[in-house]
Amino acid sequence: MRRIVRFLAVLSVLGGAFLLALPYFWSSHRSESERSLEKDQAVIAKSRVEREPDELPLRVRVNKVSVDLPVKSATVSENDWGLYVDAVSYLKTSGKPGKKGNLVLYGHNTNRLLGPLRWAGVGDRVFLETESRLLSYRIVEKKIVPPTQLDIVFPTNDERLTLFTCTNFNDADRLVLVAQRSATFGDLLSSDILSE
Repeated sequence: MRRIVRFLAVLSVLGGAFLLALPYFWSSHRSESERSLEKDQAVIAKSRVEREPDELPLRVRVNKVSVDLPVKSATVSENDWGLYVDAVSYLKTSGKPGKKGNLVLYGHNTNRLLGPLRWAGVGDRVFLETESRLLSYRIVEKKIVPPTQLDIVFPTNDERLTLFTCTNFNDADRLVLVAQRSATFGDLLSSDILSE
């Protein structure tokens, strides 16, 4: 009986050593054409990613303050900011969803549009929908600035979302919310994040 146990123990050790060494032998004996093919596939995959067109934001949600609005592209021309009465404006010259840069959304300070943002706070989530993705951001800064402070729409080196609307007496100032990317798509599959 002991001989059988010893034999099985030795066999197990040898089998384990063989399995550990197998990847080394496999990779060292691959042909040059196999390695070349793998490199070519990696280059093709990288070029596909680089050629993917930029998606536009289609919808913005701040569930904590019941903001759930469509987004339309807009431009600024001769100090005329493209604004909509039924949607949030996306500054086309700003960042793109899911990429580094300052993605800027703005709109009227009405209860049907961005007025409820006055009740949003640092730590609240903002969701941005594109045609194929749902991106999650978390508000990291809330401030009021004069309308002449245009650095809020300047490009950045990080991936951020800037939401702003008018505020204070006679809409004399701008309420600005800065949000940073906070979750991956896998995180968004859980219902507790989506309902937050």
